[in-house]
Amino acid sequence: NLKSNTTDDYEWLFPPYSNIPEFYSIDLSKPNNPTGHFKNDSRMAHYNWYGTGKGGSCASVWGEEPSYWCSNISAGGWAFVDKAAAEAGRPNIPMGITIYNETLVKRFTTKWNAKRNNPRGAVFHVAHTQRWAWHMFNVSHIDESDYPSKITVYFDKGGSQGGRNWQCIDGSTNKLSDCNGDNKKLRSGEWYVEGLFAELDAEEEFFYDGQSKLLYFYPAGLMVMRAK
Repeated sequence: NLKSNTTDDYEWLFPPYSNIPEFYSIDLSKPNNPTGHFKNDSRMAHYNWYGTGKGGSCASVWGEEPSYWCSNISAGGWAFVDKAAAEAGRPNIPMGITIYNETLVKRFTTKWNAKRNNPRGAVFHVAHTQRWAWHMFNVSHIDESDYPSKITVYFDKGGSQGGRNWQCIDGSTNKLSDCNGDNKKLRSGEWYVEGLFAELDAEEEFFYDGQSKLLYFYPAGLMVMRAK
């Protein structure tokens, strides 16, 4: 139910810039490289390299362990987007979402912030830009200071699932690109939200209240339930 068919209805928020990761790379096309392995058979120059990046802005996605997708040589399969994010010191993983759609704005404020419907702990499930992975984000709070024109939902953790950065839409070309430079907006696939009592409004949905230890269930038709 919490889904929009047009990206004009919302905008994902970039995280702040952070430290540049620590890069490490080896040119395998050099015969005397320290690995003892020689490779120069790829037409894509970076395929003849070994490289990783760790720490800095990558830590929120890959932790402190080295990762190829955090390196400054990653290539192929849109990996140039990951390379650009690492070099910029900012992952292309959102820290929240601003919603402009009037219907969604009213729903979030009237239902989500109603008594006993604290949105903290709700989970956004968001498809990667090209829809080959899903990312999950925990809701921390909602900023209603610009209501009713818009609201902003902030996340306190999540987004590392899939281990890759999102792509952006370049406002000057309206095409997918990396996220460095001006006039770029994070682009996701479909998204939905779970973990809110207020959204228990369709058959076979359920909600577990961790504080009261109660499980709520919306049955499909008449059901007889017996406690054991």
